[in-house]
Order: sequence, then C-alpha cells, then structure tokens
Amino acid sequence: MTFELLGGPYVIPGEPRAAFHWRGWATHTGPLEPPGLTPTGRRWEIEGADFHEYRDGRVCKLRIAFDMLSVSRQLGLMPAAGGRAESALAMAQRSASRVQQAIRERRGR
Repeated sequence: MTFELLGGPYVIPGEPRAAFHWRGWATHTGPLEPPGLTPTGRRWEIEGADFHEYRDGRVCKLRIAFDMLSVSRQLGLMPAAGGRAESALAMAQRSASRVQQAIRERRGR
C-alpha cells in the first residue's frame, strides 16, 4: 500500500488534535483481514482523512474516514454502480427488510 499526503496537518491552536487528507492505492495481493477475503489481484485507489487526538505527545484516538463501498467495487467484491447485479442486491435487501418487519409485527401481537 502507498499513501500520499494531500493536505494537512490541519490543527486548531491549543487543541491536541490534527487532521490529514490523503490518497492511498495498492493491489489486493494478500488476504484482507478481517473478514479474510481472498486476494483479487485488482488495484484500488481512494481518498480519505485521518483525525488524530493526542495525549502526552502520542496519538490516543484515531478515526479514519474513506469510502469502503468504492474500494469494494474496485476489488470486485461488490457490483458496479447502476448495474443489474446492484439492482438485484437492492431487491433482495428490500425483500429481507419486509420479512424482518413482518416478523417484528407478529412478535408484537
């Protein structure tokens, strides 16, 4: 994996915090843990942001924000946007949601 700093650090004077804007890319050549996804051999590229909080000169809290759906699509783990496979997954989710709602309603009686 390679990461490039695009912006930052962004800091508020007197606050123990910083933010960074970055771009990352790699080729999926090894298992992705968790959940243990098999390598696809495909490349991915994303932009994201890190939010750091510091205590005693060290990072004590780190939040990382990026679009995991985009990465999943680039790796072939999720279908392309707007395609037939995406529509089928959405239909399956709606059906499962209706079944779950019916079960909840029956239990409430």
